[in-house]
Amino acid sequence: MHKLQRITTLYAEDEDRILIAGEGQDLSVQTLWLSRRLLDRLVPRLSGWLQSQVGSAQADVVQSFAQDAAFLALTPEPAVDPAKACESWLVKSIDVTTSPNDVRLIFNNHAHQAELVMHQHFLRQWLIILHGQYQLASWDV
Repeated sequence: MHKLQRITTLYAEDEDRILIAGEGQDLSVQTLWLSRRLLDRLVPRLSGWLQSQVGSAQADVVQSFAQDAAFLALTPEPAVDPAKACESWLVKSIDVTTSPNDVRLIFNNHAHQAELVMHQHFLRQWLIILHGQYQLASWDV
């Protein structure tokens, strides 16, 4: 299983899909393709987990502040270059495992697997980036 350490998330207009270029610890790159249908199932699950981490009567306010903090902490980093991918494949399913501290995503298809572990702050940042890609694609949010 390829363990992703860094990712770049992009909308590919020609494919009408989200591309995740993921770099492993060994600096190898894989390109994972995600359909809107699959993402539309994943995002509520991830958002629900973030909501459960707050668990208070003022959850909406706390979530809003946490999202704002994650947005402000976004800093530009060199992108993972999808052209350097040794493998490129369509994700058929995503297994989600949660713990009190992080979310573990296992991207699957019949021949490949890749793992991405995200702490709350990184997950919030990724959801912000993913939201931007949905807007770029003109997909309903």
